[in-house]
Amino acid sequence: MLPICAKKLMLNNSVAILVASLCCVAASSTAAATKTKPKTIAASTDQSTVAIAGVVSVSDFELNTFVFSDPVKRIFFPAGSAVKGAPIYLQENTQVMLQFDKGQKPIQMVAELANGGTEAIRVQPKAIPGVVHAVNGARSSRTGSKRIVAQDSTSPASPRAEDIELLKKLAATGEAPSGFDPISLPRPTRFDKFTVVPLAGWSDGATKRIIVFSLVAAQGQTAVVSPPQFYRQGISAVVVDGDVVDNANSPQLYVVEDLNND
Repeated sequence: MLPICAKKLMLNNSVAILVASLCCVAASSTAAATKTKPKTIAASTDQSTVAIAGVVSVSDFELNTFVFSDPVKRIFFPAGSAVKGAPIYLQENTQVMLQFDKGQKPIQMVAELANGGTEAIRVQPKAIPGVVHAVNGARSSRTGSKRIVAQDSTSPASPRAEDIELLKKLAATGEAPSGFDPISLPRPTRFDKFTVVPLAGWSDGATKRIIVFSLVAAQGQTAVVSPPQFYRQGISAVVVDGDVVDNANSPQLYVVEDLNND
């Protein structure tokens, strides 16, 4: 028979062995969890890079305009997508007008560009007015090669010379003036022979608001335009980068609005 002290020693050794075993199991489980966790994160990251980011809400009853930084060769949609009519190409194919049907789930839209690249977005038709969407923040930079038409400062419209120069610089560079931030755009305005479609707008938050429009001809119509046509109360300067609106020409209209005007 073993002495009591010997029995206690054996019991203590057994407890020590059990605790050591449990520690080993816990360490192994922790190590396994540590190894598998990065794999899960990596898989999630890979999926997010493949997915097309964002969904653009578009009208399901009016024309929508997409503005690209480069000319577009073709537009593609998955089979079965309800798109009404063929795409309408404007501004040397840097703008595309599309109309979508009602009751559609988000639709993939892929544009093949003339430079060999592609742009892919998802659009969701909704019961909202037609939108103008600048793909990846694109703005037309082709206005610098066009003839800028501005109202003479001695005319009855009496534009502000400093605002005219502001618009000429914007038309030439395509860059918003320093100190101006983007604003929400108004709805398109339809005239007899063309539609005035907002493309971009900025405000200094205090005195001025600048909006750039595209003049889009109605089907088969031609119109001659000039700055005096677009003056009204509160408009301090108008510049147009062309004087003919038809199926082949969509001039851009630049307007400065005085925020302090009553």
